[in-house]
Amino acid sequence: MATALGLDLGTSALKAVLIDAGGVRAAAEAPVPVRSPGPGASEQDPEDWWRALEAALGALRADAPREFAAVGAIGLSGQMHGAVWLDGADRPLRPAILWNDTRATREAAEAAALPWLEAAAGLRPGPGMTACKHVWLARHEPDVAAATRRLTLCKDYLRLRMTGEHATDPCDAAGTLLLDEAARDWSDRALDHFGMPRVSLPRVVEGPEPTGRLRPALAAAWGLDAAPVVIAGAGDGAAGALGLGLVAPGEGFVSLGTSAQITITADVWRPAPGSGLQVLAHGLPGLWYRAAALQSGAGAIAWAARMTGRSVPELLAEAAALDPAEEAPVFLPYLAGERTPHDDPDARGVVFGLGLAHGPAHLGRAVLRGLACALADGLAALRGAGGVPAELSVVGGGTRSPDLLALVAAALDTPLVLRDGGGSGAALGVARVALATLEGAEPATFLTPAPEAGRILPDPDLARALAGALPRYRALYRALRPSFAALARA
Repeated sequence: MATALGLDLGTSALKAVLIDAGGVRAAAEAPVPVRSPGPGASEQDPEDWWRALEAALGALRADAPREFAAVGAIGLSGQMHGAVWLDGADRPLRPAILWNDTRATREAAEAAALPWLEAAAGLRPGPGMTACKHVWLARHEPDVAAATRRLTLCKDYLRLRMTGEHATDPCDAAGTLLLDEAARDWSDRALDHFGMPRVSLPRVVEGPEPTGRLRPALAAAWGLDAAPVVIAGAGDGAAGALGLGLVAPGEGFVSLGTSAQITITADVWRPAPGSGLQVLAHGLPGLWYRAAALQSGAGAIAWAARMTGRSVPELLAEAAALDPAEEAPVFLPYLAGERTPHDDPDARGVVFGLGLAHGPAHLGRAVLRGLACALADGLAALRGAGGVPAELSVVGGGTRSPDLLALVAAALDTPLVLRDGGGSGAALGVARVALATLEGAEPATFLTPAPEAGRILPDPDLARALAGALPRYRALYRALRPSFAALARA
């Protein structure tokens, strides 16, 4: 039986999923460290990605050796907006700069002043966008910029090393600010403005299309029977929808990964300038999606666990044990700035209202409520730019917290649907598209919605409590915004 492999290069881990027509046969993941060499910096060593890839593949091979050996197609997904600068031999010239790096604030402000860019690119320029990072690099590391022969995206570095092909998909390309969204190809106007030759960028290939084959030497080293085809794949936001089978216009989901977002599929290109939303090419031809993108998601929970000397499960258990009537501080989850709806790279995390009686459990509760309020702001932005579905599926590591799910359902006043395979998210999505390509099926008809595994309905009492807390949350941000800006420029 034909099998397909999905790879998702996330911020904290690389996930791998092995599937066939019967479903998931094996799954594995390997951690990837993030380094912060200075204020606002967020970087990873591409060599760590490769080590994580080989570790995850080794685990799959051990768990399902026969199915692994039969892999005929590979799909790639990964964190978006990152940048990898390569020399003439396709070797990284420096660590990759990630989506949550905020050093290019000046460059983002300059790009945001261009009256034509947001409407063409589908998203407002921010310091995490690839094009802004490239301008920052030219100013701060001119030797690296001068030596650069190619610029690629995070998951596409793995593709290049796996196949020798320099290619990407429209979804990941859209996160660079350099894509003409309507044409689903690089924008000559944007390339000229940012000084990026088309030849230095990966060619743009629709998600289900093959981009090359795995190098035979790697196929042999990894224990594969033949060299599988590697499809273009998709950025992680779109790939999550593919994994859930939510590709019909109007369907949507909440992703609770290191960052968080609410994504809604659309079959027309309709930018929403000034909304704080991202409107990007989807992982299938003829589709786009609108996203309320938050800088912090479950990553804020991990931060709180580190601050209190607990594991994430320990902190969540302590927060859950609190009396529901106990008051917790207000938490603004802007640990690395915020995208939707504020478009404020200067914003920072805040714990407001601490008292002598508060401890780690109260901080845990505050973080969960802050994330729920941030998602409520995101849904409000989506509602203002068009319709929102009556229910949302939910995926990501944050789904392991029943308390977070209850808070999000109540804050959004929307039922949340858990689906089979939701924990595998983007990796499962590109694996399903790769399998469709391998079998010659039309991906849109192949990607039926994943079976429902559970449903979280909004609790009316909790919804009323959060509706009362939301104005305080929003007022705190408005009061502190001038201070955030002043602190950033101090």
